[in-house]
Amino acid sequence: MADEADRDARGAALIRRYLRAFLADGSELVAARVELFTLELRELAIRVVFAALVALLIAVCLLVALGAGLAALLFAVGVEHGLAVTLAVVVAGLAGAGAGWLALKRLIDPPEPPFAATIAELRRDRAAFEERP
Repeated sequence: MADEADRDARGAALIRRYLRAFLADGSELVAARVELFTLELRELAIRVVFAALVALLIAVCLLVALGAGLAALLFAVGVEHGLAVTLAVVVAGLAGAGAGWLALKRLIDPPEPPFAATIAELRRDRAAFEERP
């Protein structure tokens, strides 16, 4: 009877040890996934801020181009070379706005969906847990 009690105590200790190891591994896994998620969230926030700055740059370029276009209309009647310079400024403003638009479009349509890495890791975790006996 003492042997059975001793064996039960050793079995309970073994179960507790495995349970502690499992919980420790599980908490590290959860911490790693949360860290990955927050990193992706930060990247998304940086993308949004950068997209807003590019949109602001586009607006400034368009305003410069429109202002210069108006000045070109005013110079069209009198100044000889003022018109060519003003039109060059208009073209440069429109080119800057176009380049900004392309950059903004590329930022808005990322190559992969948000949180793709987190979702992929969670799927791998689920597959690993399903394989365990």
